[in-house]
Amino acid sequence: MTISPSDMTARVQEWADSFSLDGLDRFPGLYTEDAVAEDRSFKRTHRGRAQIRAWVAEYLDAVPEGSTELRRVQVAPDHAVAQWVWSGTLSGRLALLPPSAVSGARFTVEGVSIFNFADDGLISREETYWNVADFLQQICAPTQAPTEGVRP
Repeated sequence: MTISPSDMTARVQEWADSFSLDGLDRFPGLYTEDAVAEDRSFKRTHRGRAQIRAWVAEYLDAVPEGSTELRRVQVAPDHAVAQWVWSGTLSGRLALLPPSAVSGARFTVEGVSIFNFADDGLISREETYWNVADFLQQICAPTQAPTEGVRP
């Protein structure tokens, strides 16, 4: 069985809807047992449902009420590309963040994910690209520029 374009679109919508604390238990089930999910912005690769769940749980622990909104989904015979917006409030620690990250900081960040599907309709591969610089700018306290030794 090959997944139809409408089923791909529905699966991607389910992916966006499940990227939440309420959906955390459903999220890994969207992937094949041996799926590979790459966060290309942070250069991290996660293999299999357990690692994918841990990856998502890390983000949701830091942003428990975050939400993902799909802006556009385009499908081809064997993959789909989704443009999305993730927004929320940082309220926990994310291991990859610098010490200047501020709890309570609100953010909105755009990204793109490319999904490949197995014949059963599950995600077999995901590559995600998002604007980490924009994210960090929104959640990190501004640093004070040095003033000593600076001439007007």
